[in-house]
Amino acid sequence: MSEGTDVNSGDYDHRTPLHLAASEGNLTVVETLCAHEATELNIKDRWDGTPLSDAVRGGHDKVAQLLHARGARMEYAPGSPSIQITSLRLSELARLGELADIRTLVSFGCDVNATDYDMRTCMHAAAGEGNVHVLSYLIEQNADVNAVDHRGCTPLDEAIRSSNQIVAERLREAHAQLGQVMLPIELGRLARGGRLEGLE
Repeated sequence: MSEGTDVNSGDYDHRTPLHLAASEGNLTVVETLCAHEATELNIKDRWDGTPLSDAVRGGHDKVAQLLHARGARMEYAPGSPSIQITSLRLSELARLGELADIRTLVSFGCDVNATDYDMRTCMHAAAGEGNVHVLSYLIEQNADVNAVDHRGCTPLDEAIRSSNQIVAERLREAHAQLGQVMLPIELGRLARGGRLEGLE
């Protein structure tokens, strides 16, 4: 880079060279830009996205780890589009049972209660897929066991709908409640089976 070049100048979407290199997973360019003392690691684009959030969204783990090691953080304004992107990535990992990757993202500052466009969290995804190890970690991280999505479903609803009894029991231990969708169905099932203790 020539002397006097503004490494933080952005395009029409306020995306800097670091945003673009991180989103493409170009580790060599990211390393070079990070070595330049004027580079702002937490600079935000038009959508409130940072180079770290771009690397996370793209699944570029080595780039994300480098940025985090240099001081980059996941910071969002409430209602930011970048929160939904992070939520989608966390939910994808929760569905796949990729606990190590989830731990890494949480260490970067990802919010375990971030919601996607359907108001679903990674807790919903873990419960629906029966990934009790992921669910237990999320509970330890104070994830909301009673988060309600746009249909009125909670993670417990997802566990019951998917017949994941071990997950449902773990959620109940964490004081999870049924949402608007499954509550009448579960009450009907208990009543049909004569299980009065479950109706209390």
